[in-house]
Amino acid sequence: MRRLPLVAFGERSAGVERLLRRHPAPPRPTLRTYREEPARDLPFGPMNTQQIVVDRAEGGVPVVVVHGEHDVYTAPSLREQLSTLVEDGSPVVVDLTPATFIDSSILGVLLGGLRRAREHESGFALVIGESSEPTVRRIFEVTGLFPVFPVFATREEAVEAAQANAAR
Repeated sequence: MRRLPLVAFGERSAGVERLLRRHPAPPRPTLRTYREEPARDLPFGPMNTQQIVVDRAEGGVPVVVVHGEHDVYTAPSLREQLSTLVEDGSPVVVDLTPATFIDSSILGVLLGGLRRAREHESGFALVIGESSEPTVRRIFEVTGLFPVFPVFATREEAVEAAQANAAR
């Protein structure tokens, strides 16, 4: 059995040097530099936080409408919106019908909003309509959160329920 010579840490043996000359390592990928201006045409990257809109329903109930895809990047924006509205003491409705994707961080924000609404004794309701994306509905089914939240199929039903819960 042939023994390889010992080399100090960080040094290469003669055999390794010969092997590297015969089979050189592939070139390393170059780092891409990004443009200074925002790239509006790219389909990837952090999700747009401007997809959270607050509407006022009849009776002055704020309805937070969540459009598009939402994950950990947009969760702070939604949390801020809900906290502000709940601390004002008004009932809040969150409409998830136009949402195409939400993840567990958004569920956490919604649970926090529900908890704060109960602490402030104001109403809180969700809208997950029939036209909602199946993935949005599915995350509530899989996590077992449908019984936890007051969920309604239409915005009008949710507004009425939020007002009734706030009046208690």
